[in-house]
Amino acid sequence: MDNARLFPIETARLVICPFGSSEGDALAGLMNDPYIARMMTSIRYPFGQQTAEEWICERQFHGTLGFCVKVTLKDGTMIGFIGIGGDPVDTAYAFGREFWGNGYATEAMRGFLSTVMPAFGLNEITAGAMFDNAASQSVLRKLGFVKTGEDMHKTSGRVEEAPLFLYRLRNAKIGTS
Repeated sequence: MDNARLFPIETARLVICPFGSSEGDALAGLMNDPYIARMMTSIRYPFGQQTAEEWICERQFHGTLGFCVKVTLKDGTMIGFIGIGGDPVDTAYAFGREFWGNGYATEAMRGFLSTVMPAFGLNEITAGAMFDNAASQSVLRKLGFVKTGEDMHKTSGRVEEAPLFLYRLRNAKIGTS
């Protein structure tokens, strides 16, 4: 598969595709949340339009690992993002608070990983979830990620380091529940 043609990825309710150059305002509207900053390394609080535009520019998809993509409803409403990159290859995601509790993270991640892992020849991928982010831990387990340990981690929304639960997924085991 030509990695430049990976997107869009469509699921039953969602579309996953690269950010446009003028979507900083929409992303800032979703991510400018102190709770999200407590859970994410790459999101700080406040997260205004200029910060969001710079963040998007640094993470554009160019056909190689090390990018973030937006997640939208079928009507085009942006609801969050998914990222992948690093060594070892790691994935992360965040969704605006008003979209929590609808199964969007699980649906988006399942579609994303099912497409991206084989396209890049990835046999495994890692992820992390803060100790107090039970929802994200649940998403990872539903996808088939297995907890492999924990580490101390500081996000911009935390005063001190806190436990980060570490997970790993092997390609052939993406969960369907």
